[in-house]
Parts: sequence; structure tokens; C-alpha cells
Amino acid sequence: MTRSAHVLACSIVCLLSGGTLFAQPSDTERLSRAPNQAVYAEILGNGGLASVNLDRKLNSSFTVRIGYGVWQTFRSIPVGDQPNDYAVFRPVMLTFVRPFPTAAYYHAFEAGVGGVFGERWTEGGPHEPFRSVAASVGYRLVDRFMILRLAITRAFPIVGDHPGRPFRPAASFGLAF
Repeated sequence: MTRSAHVLACSIVCLLSGGTLFAQPSDTERLSRAPNQAVYAEILGNGGLASVNLDRKLNSSFTVRIGYGVWQTFRSIPVGDQPNDYAVFRPVMLTFVRPFPTAAYYHAFEAGVGGVFGERWTEGGPHEPFRSVAASVGYRLVDRFMILRLAITRAFPIVGDHPGRPFRPAASFGLAF
């Protein structure tokens, strides 16, 4: 075998085996290494102005989320006798999570549906319960110890008057473990 044929044969073997040495992990490998649960704070999502949430992976495609959130109006410029409005939110959601196929980290599309249970009241007034169907569509990044979520959320009131705007952008950041 000539020297150039030998170099060509070695180059082909290195190129063919190099793909397996430096390949990105498969979706299944990434999902199995992703943390099983996360605790995060969310701003402006289905949990109101601010909420704390626990997200638990059920399997490779679904997570369940429970949370506790609050909402309050601040009357910085009093007009007459306008008391503040308050609300407590308890979101419960089932989320479908689909990782992006070529991502080096756990980047994923997510779409969730569930309910928001809560109550609202005006300062000094009676508490009124509300129930809403909630939906969200967004992006999720999960690293070894961190979760970042960006989403658009929507609430569909069923019982009572759901506080806040029907469409809301949401941002979440927390710990994954």
C-alpha cells in the first residue's frame, strides 16, 4: 500500500469513527439526565403577579405543576375612596414538554393546560372565589441546577371574575434538582 493510500484509509476511518466520539446526546439521553423536579418563581404567569411553583417530571413528555401566587393593585394616586384589590392564585397544570432535536442543553417547547383556583377581595370586603381554565405556550431551558421559562399564558374564567389581564407574558427562574 502506498503512503498516500495509507493516509487516505486512516483519514476515512478517523472521520467515520469521529462522529460517534463527538456526537451530541440523543433526546432520550438528554431527557434521562434532565432533573426530575424544579422549584421556581414566576412573574406575571398563571399564578398572578408573582408565584412560587413546584414542577415535577411525570415521564419523558409531561410535567405537572402546582403553585401559589398573589396579585394586588396599588393605588399610588388615590382617586376618591378606592381601596386596594387582592387575589390569591393556586395554579395546577399538566405540561407537554418537547425538547429541540439538536440542542446541546435541554432546550424545549412546552404547552400546558390546567386550572387556576383562587379568591379575590377588595380591602375590607368579602372574599369571592374564582375558577379558571389556564393554558400556556412557551420555551424552557433546564440545565443541571437551573430552570428558565418564558411563556405566554391565557386564563378562561369559569366561576367568578379572574383578576388581571387574560393574556400575559410569563418569566420563570429557579432551581432544578
